[in-house]
Amino acid sequence: MPKRLLVSIVCLHISAVLYVLLAGIILWLLKGTLTGAILAIVAALMAVAAEIVVFGLLRVKLWAWIAGVLLLSMYATSGFFFVGIPGLWGLASAETRNIFLKGSLEEKNALSLKARTNMVANKVIAVFGIIGVVGSVGWYMLASQTSTSVSPSPIVSSYVNEELGFAIRFPEGWIEEKQPDVVAYFYDPVSDEEGEYVYSANMNVMVGDASGRGLSEYADFVKQQRSAALDGYVFSFDQTVDVKGKTTRVLGDSFLIPVEDTDVLRVRSHVLIMIENDVVYIASGTALASAWDKQKKIIDAALNTFITGE
Repeated sequence: MPKRLLVSIVCLHISAVLYVLLAGIILWLLKGTLTGAILAIVAALMAVAAEIVVFGLLRVKLWAWIAGVLLLSMYATSGFFFVGIPGLWGLASAETRNIFLKGSLEEKNALSLKARTNMVANKVIAVFGIIGVVGSVGWYMLASQTSTSVSPSPIVSSYVNEELGFAIRFPEGWIEEKQPDVVAYFYDPVSDEEGEYVYSANMNVMVGDASGRGLSEYADFVKQQRSAALDGYVFSFDQTVDVKGKTTRVLGDSFLIPVEDTDVLRVRSHVLIMIENDVVYIASGTALASAWDKQKKIIDAALNTFITGE
């Protein structure tokens, strides 16, 4: 087998090992999050893909040579350039090209037979890649169950406003605080971190005059207002939801908030809108987008306790 082809195969083996290690690191750093599980699965699948290409190269298959060129080209323009460049050098050599593009069937079969005698590394790394895919899913499910079992009944604190006629129960441990422009405000004293910055998940309630608008019309109005007022606004969904026997609209969106200097953080929100007797009630919960998987269930549970007529 051409020595330069062996260089390409070694480079692909190295990349597969690195991807398996990367999957493990991602799972550790982002444990319990859907994002971490997805990224780890992608990394593990990349390891499997590299070993499939090696499998084909050892059998002198043209599809493997083409796939190897594409894969190593991607490496050459990324952080894996140190394996991509020498790997491309091996596949692009005249000797290697001649074997895959012009070699006779007898020559290919002879080389393939010799290569198959030593495929231990190929099989071992491929198995670890598959384990990485299965392990990523299992780790995410286990971590998710662990994180949600810490507080099986998180919604225990009640806020009642008799004057404005509504009540809501907010998460255990969250703190109620007076804030301008909102009727009620609650926040998580344990802040979520993103890089050097921290942000506390929070909820607020606003009450106002519906001005004769129906629920659908007011929901469209809120979307327009948020789109115009919030930087980097991204609309996600608009759903009609029954809460305590009353029809509400729930909006999902995300936007940017400024932090020090010119930096920004992306946050996500769920906004509940209810209208009764021409009075509009708007309850919303907001958390860091990077921590949304952790906070979403708690925020939604609190929004589902909102009730009017108290």
